Amino acid sequence: MLGRGYLPPVMEGYARYLEFTGRKYDEPARKPDDVHPPFAERLAAIADLPAIEAENNLPASSILNNGAELQVRLLRTLLPEEGPKDFTPVSWHEAGQLVIIPDWKRRCSRERLVLRDVTLGSLRSTVAAADKFDLFAAAFGLALYREGWQLDHEPGYLWLRRGDFKINPHDLVEEMRSPEFTEDAWREMLTKFGLDAGTLLTG
Repeated sequence: MLGRGYLPPVMEGYARYLEFTGRKYDEPARKPDDVHPPFAERLAAIADLPAIEAENNLPASSILNNGAELQVRLLRTLLPEEGPKDFTPVSWHEAGQLVIIPDWKRRCSRERLVLRDVTLGSLRSTVAAADKFDLFAAAFGLALYREGWQLDHEPGYLWLRRGDFKINPHDLVEEMRSPEFTEDAWREMLTKFGLDAGTLLTG
């Protein structure tokens, strides 16, 4: 999103991610040269200390006078020098439509020859014999989107929904690579979702 010049609410997104995953915080991977114990061990070490009533519950970021500017300066360090210098604020709801769908379209357009003649019906067998896993996940997601499925994206999850059904294209295409995922199972799934096996991934 940053590379496309869009700036979603980062801290709000992190809070939503933790809520979706059921975590209280993210534990970074331990490195051999770390001089401090993991965050979980530090929390455990103070667990038995007497509780002190906080004066307020404001986040630490509230003491900054220019938090928004500092956030943008920090995020720019994650991008190459030729990256965007200005960002357009967007909500997480908008981000899916502005970034994910266009990225899927660009990728599928570049690899159109690979996707040629691949239908929803032949997707499982094609994925099992190919190495462009992410491409087929993008093409499958785009095919669902063209069929009227709605993109539902928030930090921590990405679904395409229609009625009571929801599909994560990446997860389902990954599942197709398993020998246990049979052709019959895929055909039954297409029928359940109301999808035509003859639909081309290229539209």
